[in-house]
Amino acid sequence: MLDFNLSIPQDKRPSYLRIAEGLRHAIQSGRLKPGERLPSCRRLAVMLAVHRHTVSAAADELVAEGWLKGGERRAHRVAAVLPSEFFRARAR
Repeated sequence: MLDFNLSIPQDKRPSYLRIAEGLRHAIQSGRLKPGERLPSCRRLAVMLAVHRHTVSAAADELVAEGWLKGGERRAHRVAAVLPSEFFRARAR
């Protein structure tokens, strides 16, 4: 199992958005590396004490934003090219 501490913000936003933010921050800070496999939604749900659909919604949000790759019945992995890379200036 992947061993990392996920920091989830405590505010009034829906849980799935706060979990998505925590995962996004873990990716941006380098705790989760490109290509790295995340624990299953069920396992993350147990770790975070939330319903698995909440974690699934957070993962779906990050897939839509380009931070994660995955699909139905497939493990979510950190995207090889992160959205933050899209905005970096290219060397000529």
